[in-house]
Amino acid sequence: MYFLDSRNTGVCIKDTDDCQGSEVCGRAIISSKLYANITACCDASSSTQELCESRSIGEVTNLWFRVSQPNELCVKDCDPTSLEATPECQEVPSMSTTLYANVEKCCEGRKEPEYCDTMSNGEYSNKHYYDTSKMRCSQSCIGPLPCSGQFPKDSSTILYDDLETCCSEKLSWIRNDVCVSNARGEEPGNTGKYYYQLGDCVADCPRSSDNADCGGIVANWVMNLYPDRITCCDRNSCRNPPTPPPSDTLQSS
Repeated sequence: MYFLDSRNTGVCIKDTDDCQGSEVCGRAIISSKLYANITACCDASSSTQELCESRSIGEVTNLWFRVSQPNELCVKDCDPTSLEATPECQEVPSMSTTLYANVEKCCEGRKEPEYCDTMSNGEYSNKHYYDTSKMRCSQSCIGPLPCSGQFPKDSSTILYDDLETCCSEKLSWIRNDVCVSNARGEEPGNTGKYYYQLGDCVADCPRSSDNADCGGIVANWVMNLYPDRITCCDRNSCRNPPTPPPSDTLQSS
């Protein structure tokens, strides 16, 4: 026979001195209501059924439950002190905690189910996201850039399938090819066009290039680009405007 623990621990105690295995045993008092089995006893408890039944025999459920910290994830009801414990193991906050059969069911009610599922399983999603600490798009993976080697730290983080989409959605003021190159740690490409900068017209290419006209890569979408330096200086006030090419038309004397 079983009775509810009067200390309000949410477990059922077997009414015996001869305890078998890891069962919780003890002697009932006169006022204790007795139940034929653990299931019937746990039905009368305020605890979640699975938690009551597992704890009454000294076990864990290995089911999933929601936590608000860190970042609205799901964790597993397993013993975090065990040598076989996985990183997602945590103690349940209370015996009335709602449990879910798997991480997918648990994450269905989260703000970002995909983020919750990936993070709760301790996996890298290989998805792309805006990394606020680096102010660029990164990929949740291990390896060279754009891999960040970490998980997004905020549950509201939006995950994207590719860098191009992340760049256009989160860094729309930066030219997309430049944003993607920055994320990969690569030298951005260049348009070969010219733009006005600090009183002169310079080429859209890395300053390290052999071209003396190079003024650096244009990252801003709103920057006006011109096909050549002459056209650029015609539209702007260059300090040293280029000399127009000589006319092919001969002057008659």
